[in-house]
Amino acid sequence: MLQFNATFIIALISFVIFIILMNYIFYKPVLCILEKRKQYIDNNISASDTMKNEAEKILKEKDNRINDANSLSKNILNEKTTVAASKAKEIINTAKSLSTEKIQTQKDNLKNYENNADIDTSADDISDVIVGKILGGA
Repeated sequence: MLQFNATFIIALISFVIFIILMNYIFYKPVLCILEKRKQYIDNNISASDTMKNEAEKILKEKDNRINDANSLSKNILNEKTTVAASKAKEIINTAKSLSTEKIQTQKDNLKNYENNADIDTSADDISDVIVGKILGGA
């Protein structure tokens, strides 16, 4: 059987003292270091989450600005295209009317020239002269 004598009690007291000393010398500092490490990790995780949220917010803001700029540029492009098309149409219409006017003026000038031209010989006289030259007469 198991006997409880003074050696057992001294070993038990030594073990309890060893546990108490180990607690103060080793376990508490290690637990303190582990707690500080856990706090450090938790702080870094929360800081990284905050920074991630901030980065996402900045990205959304950037995307919104880009979309706004794209829409504004499309509106400006459409407006300028419309203005340019209307100016081109106006210029083309002006050129058409001007060219039509010049053509009509030239036609009128030719009519006037034709009406005012004095024809000394008739078509028969001219044909006789041509026939004579071709046939070798005259």
